Amino acid sequence: MNDLMRHLLRKKIVPAVLSILFGAVLIIAGREALDLMVKVAGWFLIAGAVGLVALYFFRPDRDPSNAAITWPMAGMTALAGFVLIHFADAVVDFFPILMGVSLVLNGLSNLAEAAVDRENRILSGVIGVLVVIFGLLIVARPGVLASAMVIYMGIFLVLSGIMDLWLLHTVKRELL
Repeated sequence: MNDLMRHLLRKKIVPAVLSILFGAVLIIAGREALDLMVKVAGWFLIAGAVGLVALYFFRPDRDPSNAAITWPMAGMTALAGFVLIHFADAVVDFFPILMGVSLVLNGLSNLAEAAVDRENRILSGVIGVLVVIFGLLIVARPGVLASAMVIYMGIFLVLSGIMDLWLLHTVKRELL
């Protein structure tokens, strides 16, 4: 086996297997896995805030003007991490609500366009009504969309990992 194949196997097999495992966890755990991901992101933000403060103190050229930027940035980063950790459910529910409101506004825009446009009035009107209804459903039940997104992410990760392993197997067979 040549060096290129060894390098390819070493660099690609582990991420492919981890992709399959992480995707399976997302499919099985669903919403709880998304909450955990949000909390982990919160811990990373808090670690980043601590890193900013440490960088300020251990930098050899501790300029007082840097404090005006470093401290507020560290504080906002830590606050964002705190919010993600302690309000993970609300954060997970917020994004689908934001998407739903965006869809409602987009649908209303389509309806306004249908009122003005003579050529595609029916098509624009029907699309506008459907988009508004879909947006209102998302706003009314944001958890359903969040759970569905987690399952789709899991399915995608599993399929991606399987495709990577299949590609590695095919390349290995062709090179040998």
